[in-house]
Amino acid sequence: MLANLFSVELWGRFSFYGMQGIVLLSMYFATTDGGLGIDRATAAGIVGAYGGAVHLFAILGGGVADRLLGSERTMFLSGVLIMAGHVSLSLVPAVAGLTIGRVLIAIGSGGLKATITGLVGALHDRQDPRRDAGFSIFFHGREHRRTPRAAPDGLRAEDLGLPPGASTWASDWPRSPSSRP
Repeated sequence: MLANLFSVELWGRFSFYGMQGIVLLSMYFATTDGGLGIDRATAAGIVGAYGGAVHLFAILGGGVADRLLGSERTMFLSGVLIMAGHVSLSLVPAVAGLTIGRVLIAIGSGGLKATITGLVGALHDRQDPRRDAGFSIFFHGREHRRTPRAAPDGLRAEDLGLPPGASTWASDWPRSPSSRP
């Protein structure tokens, strides 16, 4: 069960952190370069608002888990919302797809954030020594999410014509779109 929770958490973090850079770059690139042509400051503000919304939706997710559905059902529904958000980003064109996708991913990520740690804690009784070990494994993997994310993000960035790894490490963000290879 810990491996399942760990995998869901890792997937949720890939979704949240992995797409931020790619979406930011695709928003402010000119439409002739495959972007939406949104002003850089506006695009950065949208990404910042998205990050804040995820944390606000964690409050909503916690309330839904505590009072309505329970942690397991809320976690499942959150995963479905994240998946629907990514489908929207892929299939719905232009700003409509961006808006629908980001809202769904923010709500789902917030719900996931609110429930998954509690589910890890519920795996064992408080006196069971495996409880601390489970949290150690879970948080270790959670905080080392950047390493395995580099390759998939780099490949997605290359598909968009961006420098490899730009979304993961932000090393190429200062470059203007016209200086891309």
